[in-house]
Amino acid sequence: MKTSDTVAITGFLLLLGMLALWCIDISVSAIINGGIVYNGIFFGDPFLTYHLGLYLLVFVIFILFLFIVHILVKDNEPQTPSNQETQQ
Repeated sequence: MKTSDTVAITGFLLLLGMLALWCIDISVSAIINGGIVYNGIFFGDPFLTYHLGLYLLVFVIFILFLFIVHILVKDNEPQTPSNQETQQ
């Protein structure tokens, strides 16, 4: 995997993580105030939006963990002539 691919995937996952935190933020505010969640796209139950944000955040953290493990394992591979040709 190229460095630019790594940066692009990490940036996308961080964006999804921020979206999940935003879902949690607006839903907790709606729960406290007894309102509904409206973000211009849909009306929603704040409890549903809260759990959607939690699930999305858990998913992003899990994928980032797998991504970090992949990077660490890839860096520890022994360099054989066939590996060096495919990485160049």
